[in-house]
Amino acid sequence: MILRSLILSYLPDAYLPFDCGGKDLINSDWTLTGSHAKRQPSMLPNSDDSIGFTGGYASAPDGGIGDYPGRSPFSLHFIINRSNTNEDTYRRVLSKETAPIIGWWVNLTSTSDAIPNRIVMARRTSAFTTVSGPVLTAGVSYQVVFTYDGDHMKVYIDGALYDSAESSQSLGDSSSVAAKIAARGFDAAHRFQGLIDEVALFYYALTADQVTDLRHASF
Repeated sequence: MILRSLILSYLPDAYLPFDCGGKDLINSDWTLTGSHAKRQPSMLPNSDDSIGFTGGYASAPDGGIGDYPGRSPFSLHFIINRSNTNEDTYRRVLSKETAPIIGWWVNLTSTSDAIPNRIVMARRTSAFTTVSGPVLTAGVSYQVVFTYDGDHMKVYIDGALYDSAESSQSLGDSSSVAAKIAARGFDAAHRFQGLIDEVALFYYALTADQVTDLRHASF
């Protein structure tokens, strides 16, 4: 795809098989479950399709994908365009977690939350550490990057730093469950509905300059 080789050379060790252009995800070894998949026009120019999730989800083929034990650094990149479905419950966008909710995940908050439809990343062992982005308007596309460098979590929205928070807790091994797109990691509940595009995992914390370079890249 456009810029894929450039991204891989500039940003080594990226894990891109769920970069979610429709053809790439459908033809990859990720497992798509449920009424997941209507291809939609990409949210980036010159890119493959987005995936429209309407009740289904995608699971990684390998439990080691997205497993960041201890205080291992990592980054998450995706483009999101939410629907107004299931707003009365929180919805998982990405997740890698064992029961009872231990690991990392990205949520949209519910209408019962103090700030509904806000995008939040969490790391948890015995307690939550979160970093929050803005409220996401239904039908609007956002590029989101979350990073963790071993001490701080950060969230970037459309290339700009939005918030940061300290996080020093050590995560356990979550390789017994698969990473998921659009569902909770250990039981596939709390499913996101809407469009997701260009998902990528990085096994290090992206810098602000690298986030800027990804602003309009299509993988």
